[in-house]
Amino acid sequence: VLQGFVTLAVLFLVLYPLGWLWLGSIRTDPFTPDYTLKWYGTIFTDKVLWARVVNTLIITAGTGIMCLIIGVPLAWIVARTDSPFRRQFELIAVIPFITAPLIGALAWINLAAPRTGLLNLLYRQLFDPALKEGPLNIFSMGGIIFSLGLYYSPYVFLFTAGALKSMDPALEEASRVSGYGIIPTSIRVTLPLVYPAITSGVLLTMIFAAEQFAIPALLGTPAQISVMTTTIFELMNRRPTNRSLAAAIGNLLVVFTFLLLYLRNKILSRGAFTTVTGKGHRASRIRLGNWRYLTVGFMTTYVVTSVLFPSIALLMVS
Repeated sequence: VLQGFVTLAVLFLVLYPLGWLWLGSIRTDPFTPDYTLKWYGTIFTDKVLWARVVNTLIITAGTGIMCLIIGVPLAWIVARTDSPFRRQFELIAVIPFITAPLIGALAWINLAAPRTGLLNLLYRQLFDPALKEGPLNIFSMGGIIFSLGLYYSPYVFLFTAGALKSMDPALEEASRVSGYGIIPTSIRVTLPLVYPAITSGVLLTMIFAAEQFAIPALLGTPAQISVMTTTIFELMNRRPTNRSLAAAIGNLLVVFTFLLLYLRNKILSRGAFTTVTGKGHRASRIRLGNWRYLTVGFMTTYVVTSVLFPSIALLMVS
């Protein structure tokens, strides 16, 4: 009975609206019973619409790469090294979850808008007061990817750190006893064991990036950069509206995010690839020596860019 109830609930909450979305995408007009596939052809043949699909793909891939570059090293530093302040950073790293990407984007507009951003104003006052614009421009493709990657990277960090903490350290110790150093051991032993967690976190951030509307609208509109979500909004709010084309783009976005979700679940279905023994164990920590200054600098840079600078900017503007 419970399984039947859950099945009916999922069918109503998911398939019912998706069915109407599909039906709307093949109508010549929302109020007529005539059906056609021309709207899907329009997406792939219209240069403007196709460019917006490509923009979505670029932002999605860029966000995943940035989250990978930020999240994995941070997780390794916190979970497997003796870096100073790692425990404090593990608590601070969840603050971007509280601020949310939209709030972070608003803060970085106040920091890196070409003419009025606080960092650009400071640069012009210090180096060249005659400049009309500073070197930073948040209203760009790079700005969108930067904002999304900065605030979605904690997903990769938490996924990877959890996997690293649950690993059996005997495997890495065996590698080091066999003559491999820290870097070869990390590449040949550690990463293969936690790669399902890494890829799962990266693909999840890519799904979020593909579905994001507010940040591309906020940062992309001034630079005339549109993506699939903002295109749907435009089609539904301009006169005359084109609901059928908007539904077709929505279906394409659903298919794209479904493929990413399917790929993520496929990777997770293979197992976590971590070992669990019959006895308790604590992951060994790598002694960094003088390299600890580099790890502290890396953690500090992330905290400053994702928490400190945006908080100061919001406080000053408010």
